[in-house]
Amino acid sequence: ADLTGNPPADWDARRVQGYFVWAFFVVAELRGTNRALEAALDAVFASELSVHGAPPFRAVPADGAVREELLEAYLGAMERLDD
Repeated sequence: ADLTGNPPADWDARRVQGYFVWAFFVVAELRGTNRALEAALDAVFASELSVHGAPPFRAVPADGAVREELLEAYLGAMERLDD
């Protein structure tokens, strides 16, 4: 599914945002390998999204503490799926 336009029906805005934050941290570890791809991803990370009619939100929040909290929540949800 396209998370920016057609996320899974059971994914709320927080989970979608958590996914983008997780991707942001993954890309941060790979910086310097493909500038064009990094620039395209940076544009996605800075974009405004709306999921299932929820109020718009930035894919990756500028606030580092909020990013960390979203990452922890997302990873916790993924761990529960593995159980």
